[in-house]
Amino acid sequence: GGGGGDAVLTEAPGSGGGGGSGGAILLEAPVVGISGIVAANGGGGGGGGHRYLVVDLDSGDPGQDGQTSAVPAVGGDGGGSAGDGGEGAAADKDDGTSGEGGTSRGGGGGGAAGAIYIGTKSGTCEGQGTKSPGATLVFLNAVPL
Repeated sequence: GGGGGDAVLTEAPGSGGGGGSGGAILLEAPVVGISGIVAANGGGGGGGGHRYLVVDLDSGDPGQDGQTSAVPAVGGDGGGSAGDGGEGAAADKDDGTSGEGGTSRGGGGGGAAGAIYIGTKSGTCEGQGTKSPGATLVFLNAVPL
């Protein structure tokens, strides 16, 4: 998933945007083996923006895109006293974390995990590769491959 956007500051500070969800991946074959990485992780939330009086405008940073690993995407730093964005979902966590509140504007929440579906004749997946989030294995006995 994509990282959340930073807060846009014009006349008033804004809260950070939420991270994008991980989407979906479908792998179907008589035999599926994974030796690398298959990832459908959520993006990090954007940091909130800060405004003090008229001259002190500090936008937050965008969150990271969903990572191609089992490590969560980091949320963006909040500007000034604004809250940081939450981490995106990865590995065994289906939900991203909430953004921090801060004393001015809050950070956006991290994106949810996507889904990985692996369909094989045996209902198993070969190989020791990384699947983030964990994959749902499907037995495809009724489907001719």
